[in-house]
Amino acid sequence: MIPNPTVTVGGKTYNSITQDTCDSQKAFWNETNSFKSRGGMQNMGEALGRGMVLVMSIWDDHDVDMLWLDSDYPVD
Repeated sequence: MIPNPTVTVGGKTYNSITQDTCDSQKAFWNETNSFKSRGGMQNMGEALGRGMVLVMSIWDDHDVDMLWLDSDYPVD
């Protein structure tokens, strides 16, 4: 298990991801809270309960144009 770090957003301290954490972050940065308007953590929890698969992607590498991933690297 990797514990969440403690962070302070808008004067409140958090060590877990909750609806309040998300709301505070959006308010602090003056961003539209589209996550909450779509059901927020409740909908996320229900979706996770139905089962999900973690998928990760690597999209960019400015230094070597991702040659290390699927090509000969280093080029010299």
